[in-house]
Amino acid sequence: MPSTTSTRSFTADSPYFANYVQVQQGRLAKLSDAMVEIAKATRAFHEAGKAMSDVTHTLAQTCRVDETQFSLNESKEDNAFGEELGETMHTLASVLDEVADAQMSLGESLTASLAVSLESFANVEKREAERLQKKAEDDTEQFDLNVGRYLHGSRGEKDDGDGLQLKNLQKTFANIGDWRA
Repeated sequence: MPSTTSTRSFTADSPYFANYVQVQQGRLAKLSDAMVEIAKATRAFHEAGKAMSDVTHTLAQTCRVDETQFSLNESKEDNAFGEELGETMHTLASVLDEVADAQMSLGESLTASLAVSLESFANVEKREAERLQKKAEDDTEQFDLNVGRYLHGSRGEKDDGDGLQLKNLQKTFANIGDWRA
């Protein structure tokens, strides 16, 4: 009974390899696009956080009422808010300021750690995959050329008697092995 497993060729000119590379590049493109979208959303979140932080600071400033502002006769004792409510408003203003600062910090932190990292990773990995594919195609082309020269005895390069063409063929094989690793 024949084996159900098959050996697949991973040379750049094989249909299996071409299909495999195409599928993987599609996946990488989708991943890269998703990372860029996440980075954009993170930057939008940061911008919205800045606006919310500004509004929160404004609210905090509004809560810092001047006791004499609401008094009937310029004395602190005759404050319409009363002492307890005035202190509560100042405490609320301090809490709101801290919340606003935390909003800014969160947005800056997310942008620095997430958005920048994702965009960088997406761009670098996509370029590296394209470079490796180009290298595989170039190495395969060079391999085919060297095999043709070797098999047909073409002496495009002078053979010094030590098998220069064979060395070129072995070097090409080594290059193909490097990109597959």
